[in-house]
Amino acid sequence: MKRTVNSSRQLHQRLAAARPMEGVAVDRQGRLTKFLTSASLVRALKDTNKYHCDLEFKVRHEGNEVCQGYLTDFDLDHNPAIVEIWTDFDVHVGLLQHAVEFLPHCKVIAIGREITSKLMARRVELIDDLSAPKDSENLDRKIREAWEGAQLFSFDGKFVGMNLFLAMGRAFFLPWGTIKKHWTSLQNSKTRQDFQSQTV
Repeated sequence: MKRTVNSSRQLHQRLAAARPMEGVAVDRQGRLTKFLTSASLVRALKDTNKYHCDLEFKVRHEGNEVCQGYLTDFDLDHNPAIVEIWTDFDVHVGLLQHAVEFLPHCKVIAIGREITSKLMARRVELIDDLSAPKDSENLDRKIREAWEGAQLFSFDGKFVGMNLFLAMGRAFFLPWGTIKKHWTSLQNSKTRQDFQSQTV
C-alpha cells in the first residue's frame, strides 16, 4: 500500500515520501474489500490538525493493478488500521481461515516490500517477545521500515501473523489470534458508532 493524502501540500509531500506498507485482505463482500495494515501513518498524523478520514491509499495488487482505498478505522492502542476499496479487486481472503498460531523461537518466513515496491522474503527465528532480534541479519537494519505490515508464514505456507509496529530498532510481530481479537474489537466498535449515529 502506498500512502497519499488529499490535504495540504506540505503534508502530502511528507506522506508521498513514505515507504510502501504491506497489508492483508481480511474481508470481502461484493465489491467491498477490507485490508488490515499498520496504523503507524495515523499515529504520525496524531499531532496534526488533519482529518484522518481524508487519507487515501493506493492499494496495489499483483503487479500494476492499483485501486484507490480509504482509511475507515484504526486503533492507536494496538496499532491496526482498516483500509477499504470499492472495486472488483480479485483478492482471496480464505488465507486467514487457515491461519495457525506460532510460538517464540519458531522459524518463519517474513514477506515485506522495499521502497521500490519489490517484494522481499526472509527466514526469521523470532525471540521470546515475538520480535526479530535487533542484530538480525535476516531483517536488514537499514530497511527496517520495509517490514511494516509484513506478513509471516510457516514453511508449509500457512499464515501465522504480521507486523503492526516497529520499536527499539526491531520489528515486532503479532500472532494471528491476537490480531483477530483486535480486528473483531475494531469492527464491534465501528458497528456501535454507526448504530449510535443512526439513532441520534
